[in-house]
Amino acid sequence: MKLDPTVLTNGGLTHTLRTIATGETIHHIKLVREKSLNALQPATFTALDAIIDTVKSPCYVLLTASGRAFSAGGDVRMLREKVINAGPLQSESRRAAAWGTLNKEYRFMERMASLRDSGVVTVALADGFAFGAGQGLFQSCAVRLVTPNALFAMPEVAIGLVPDCGATHFYSRMPGCVGMYAALTGARINAPDAIQLGLADGAIDAQWIGADLIGVSEQAVLKSAQNGLAGTTHLSNAESEMRRIIDDLFSYGSVSHILQAIERKEDDWAKQAAAAMRKASPRALDECLRVMKEGYKSGGFIEALDRELVADADLAARWDFVEGVRALLVDKTGNPKWEQV
Repeated sequence: MKLDPTVLTNGGLTHTLRTIATGETIHHIKLVREKSLNALQPATFTALDAIIDTVKSPCYVLLTASGRAFSAGGDVRMLREKVINAGPLQSESRRAAAWGTLNKEYRFMERMASLRDSGVVTVALADGFAFGAGQGLFQSCAVRLVTPNALFAMPEVAIGLVPDCGATHFYSRMPGCVGMYAALTGARINAPDAIQLGLADGAIDAQWIGADLIGVSEQAVLKSAQNGLAGTTHLSNAESEMRRIIDDLFSYGSVSHILQAIERKEDDWAKQAAAAMRKASPRALDECLRVMKEGYKSGGFIEALDRELVADADLAARWDFVEGVRALLVDKTGNPKWEQV
């Protein structure tokens, strides 16, 4: 099947096909919308779906990105405009508009995850930050590689949504209460911690980016599993004071109790966590706590996507999403006026 180059251009990505020495095929997909930090738009997923339609097992699918970001996440400014134009606040038309856009993202994540059982090996490399849907896309791959520049976060509560694209699955699988902490605060996770916490499988040096990543990926995963990635680890060190406090305070049953407890701490990271929660949408924080608890209890990646779709389609139809995106990404005043709950 021949790919329409216009679809790829509109999607902000390139696709190259080659055969390696073993005779196996590699589909190399590269996100190239650098100016927007490789923000993922509906057109991106249309292009990605078109590429996957051409994939025949056995083969590799390699996902990389240009610029300083793997992906800053979904294009929430575009989503904001879509729901505003769809109808009044909390209307079914707004929910339907949000559902359609988000479902397109989530179903592609599901499709990528399902390739693991079909003889197609998906490999992602993050050399920069992967936030929101960008991290979800990264996590949907079977082999997840990082360079020391990689940085992960799910900052959705700051714009009135909950962490999505499978986050209530892969965050709830991190040790202790680190996942709850990261979801409620939008905390950034560096490459060494990501490997130790199970968010990445292996590390490579940036010098390998232009090389045959398939050829080095197995060695990178093995080496990283044995030795980890050199650098400072905080969240993955179960013996650290920071982890002890996180595991203690973020096990509380309500956002208000967590916030009150953490505000009594004098540590700089605790002050930053409390400040982040104070700036976030109260409604989104409550909903985040709820869906994360469900993630801890049961369900896999697909169940997480379904759970998050229901939550975020409803939240995107509300005031806080429109206001949060305005304050942080449109007008950039940094002072959202949240709805009281």
